[in-house]
Amino acid sequence: MDQRLLTPAEAALLLAPKSSSASKCLQAALLSLLSTGRIAIEQSNSPFKESAILLTKKASLTASPLPSHLKAVEEALIAYGGGDRLVSSKVLHALQKRFGYGFGRYVHEEVAPGLIKRDLLIRREGKWLGLFPTIRYERTARGTAIASPLERLMSAVNRVPSLIETNPNEALNIALSAGALLIMSTTARRQIPALRKLLAERGDDFVPVTHIPLDNGEGEGDAIGKLLDIVDMALSFEFDALFDGIDAVGGFTSGGDSSSSDGGDGGGGD
Repeated sequence: MDQRLLTPAEAALLLAPKSSSASKCLQAALLSLLSTGRIAIEQSNSPFKESAILLTKKASLTASPLPSHLKAVEEALIAYGGGDRLVSSKVLHALQKRFGYGFGRYVHEEVAPGLIKRDLLIRREGKWLGLFPTIRYERTARGTAIASPLERLMSAVNRVPSLIETNPNEALNIALSAGALLIMSTTARRQIPALRKLLAERGDDFVPVTHIPLDNGEGEGDAIGKLLDIVDMALSFEFDALFDGIDAVGGFTSGGDSSSSDGGDGGGGD
């Protein structure tokens, strides 16, 4: 994975530049680790059994080094101990131990610095009521330009529920194009069972047309597309595995309180 690319975790923060995005950034990071084979997910088919993350042995065979913000997540899981299998509650504890109860340190220490270095975000520090430290992020002009096609993608993703009945192939194509960024849309995530059903009905004959609306008609797409890892990542998953992964990663971070004051944005942070 090339560090010059905008990874899904970075895209998640650029879409919503505040510390309360930390849970979504971590979910995107876990999906990135899953897509590269650094972790595997063991699904649970019982309400009495937790899903688990398996730490695979493939890491040493990966040709390209991980970006530091993904390596930090992998290292947090490894450092927690307990062997190469962590059930959901242990994954949550491992991530909270490394990044804080609300995962705020993941944004402030791992994801935001790379975006700031590339002139996509500006970090502003202050004090709420003159007492409590706050951190806020603002997009730069370059960050706004790169966020624009991502926002168009999310607008398309938010149409997925209405397209399930009226244009199911388009709904599938949009969902599969979004890949990891499906985590950013609560309404689209709720449609995963319906999307699974549509995919199963089409079987092996279904050839998805993955597309992301990068271009605004002014040539913006070509330059921005070179920065994004989203397309490659969407295509790297088998589609059932993508839906399984999105289902699972929400559970791995569901105990995190992203409104915590651990390096938070003081109630705002947009």
